[in-house]
Amino acid sequence: MLNKYDRITAYGGLEGSLHVTGNYRSQWQGLESSPVSQRLNAHVPLYFLRGAAGAKIENHSQGPQSLLNFQLSYNYVQPFSWGILSAGVSFGAFQYRIDGEQLRTPGGVYTDFITNHNDNRLSEIMNSSVGASYGISVYLIVRNFETGLEVSQVPSYGISLREGEFNYSSLINWYTEGNFYIFNEYKIKPSLLIQSDLVNIQTDVNVLVEYSGNIFGGIGMRGFSPNTIDAIIPVLGWKFNENYRLAYAFDIGVSALRTVHQGTHEIQLVYNLNKKIGAGLPPKIIYNPRFM
Repeated sequence: MLNKYDRITAYGGLEGSLHVTGNYRSQWQGLESSPVSQRLNAHVPLYFLRGAAGAKIENHSQGPQSLLNFQLSYNYVQPFSWGILSAGVSFGAFQYRIDGEQLRTPGGVYTDFITNHNDNRLSEIMNSSVGASYGISVYLIVRNFETGLEVSQVPSYGISLREGEFNYSSLINWYTEGNFYIFNEYKIKPSLLIQSDLVNIQTDVNVLVEYSGNIFGGIGMRGFSPNTIDAIIPVLGWKFNENYRLAYAFDIGVSALRTVHQGTHEIQLVYNLNKKIGAGLPPKIIYNPRFM
């Protein structure tokens, strides 16, 4: 809910100015080969094109596997009397890597100086391959309500390596959020994110409370059933001036996996220029003596 462009690229430019977000996430601390992610994205309105452009780069690693993805996006923004509708496309490339040195086989030989899997199908070095990444999305804002949908990697895309084939699965993201003011200074923002790879479904339900526009906190839960509930997520944040915002989230594990990890840490830094750029030059001022 604090990085909407990362999930729905049609959100690009709707912050009204250059918006840059950096995000670091270390999942399931203490669990060997646990997932780690770094994300950086930026988007800006392009008023002369009646839309917005953006770019994002993300790196995910888990054990011997890692995925680097870079995308550019454009979305067309149409204002109406009742709200705003945005539709966009994104396209880029990804690199999938597998570090053969980290793999282990029952018949392998592993010492300080030797890595030998004794398996002709497996390499002892880093192998990688590249492919295309793509998606389409829409985003709608109507008064105190907003929602967006993105469909990416449809059809699914596979690449081949010596170790086998990596399939970049299709993904559907649906996000919705409400904004409600209470006592003028407080804003409550409930939100829901549903993600699916067309096989499994995962949900994130969150509620944020914002005070005076610069201090916020809340609680979230990931999952909706005994097989999907993973964590309770406290969130704290501070907008310390008109340009910068810092947020931190800690996932408290509630699934059976909680016995082997110490939670998940996520930190985010946001920069917003808070100034219109690309809107063109103002019209020439002609002074009329009659009305001076």
